[in-house]
Amino acid sequence: MTSPSSPVADHRDAMMHRGFLYRDEDEVVDICVPFLREGLAADDAVAVVAATSNIDALRDALGQDAKAVQFEEALSWYQHPVKTIAAYDSFVKAEKPRRVRVIAEPVWQGRTPLEVVEWARYESIVNAAFAHSGARAICCYDRRLLHPEILAYARQTHPEIIDGHGPEKSDAYTDPGPFSATCDRRPLPSAPRTAESVSIVSTDLDAVRTFVAERATARHGP
Repeated sequence: MTSPSSPVADHRDAMMHRGFLYRDEDEVVDICVPFLREGLAADDAVAVVAATSNIDALRDALGQDAKAVQFEEALSWYQHPVKTIAAYDSFVKAEKPRRVRVIAEPVWQGRTPLEVVEWARYESIVNAAFAHSGARAICCYDRRLLHPEILAYARQTHPEIIDGHGPEKSDAYTDPGPFSATCDRRPLPSAPRTAESVSIVSTDLDAVRTFVAERATARHGP
């Protein structure tokens, strides 16, 4: 009998998290449809959270099999990193004991530089948050639209990469702890000239809360 801590058990329960750097919708179909059908055959809970163009392409390619797949628009799903992790966590727990299999496509366009960093941090944290869930995920990155920095983040936050061939081990992959530390090294933007400040002189943060609440109320109303 295999113990819960054995290599076999760990391999079975380990999350698979791949970054997919694609060039067009045809490549999305070629990579993702076999992955989705493999999940359906295994009775996994299968979902696609992606851009509308990719949802349409995958629906058409799956044919009747599309009825067994849950489709969600990426824009409605990827609004805040914490909320997105919570949504995936609820999905994983709701489907137990079935395994979850997802095609995911985080939204990068329209983000500020700081938001891009936080979404990259999210992609890294996923590796720890769902490490023993058994989940299978392919995260799609559109090479035609995304900045090279974001594609570099994909290689740092996914243990495996699909880029024209593969999947292959990502030589740039960084564990969540060290990766998060690199995110925090970026300097914050300078405060505007009109910014107000308050000194923090103890571990009691009541004064800070009052300071923030008063200014929020003054700006936006009660």
